[in-house]
Amino acid sequence: MYAASKHAVVALSEELFKTLSMAGLPIGVSVLCPGFVRTAILDSERNWPSRLGERPPRSVSWEVLRPYYEKALNNGMPTDEVADLVADAIESGKSWVLPHPEWVELAAHRWQRIAAGENPDATVNAPGFPPTAQIASEIKAAMS
Repeated sequence: MYAASKHAVVALSEELFKTLSMAGLPIGVSVLCPGFVRTAILDSERNWPSRLGERPPRSVSWEVLRPYYEKALNNGMPTDEVADLVADAIESGKSWVLPHPEWVELAAHRWQRIAAGENPDATVNAPGFPPTAQIASEIKAAMS
């Protein structure tokens, strides 16, 4: 759901940018596509509404991945640096705010495969994480 919502925000932002531009309105649209940023996103369970009862159990894969996310976030870009990039983009009328070039390379690789009609690359390594094969092995071991 997280990835789907991020893709939806990008698509909405692109369409809004184009619509406002075609209408000649002096309103900009910027979309932030960050990599890892030092936030408390992994503590989101603090927002679980009590009226929904107990929080659902975490998946085995999440239990394996969480330490890697924690490390990546702890080593991520500070929020004030991201905020400065966003403010600069807005002031300069820039639509795309892409603070992590390694993720842009990953997206370009994905689109090259799409353009070539190739299947998704299940072996691609995410920046800040161990190799995909290692993660897959750890998840398989945890499920045994």
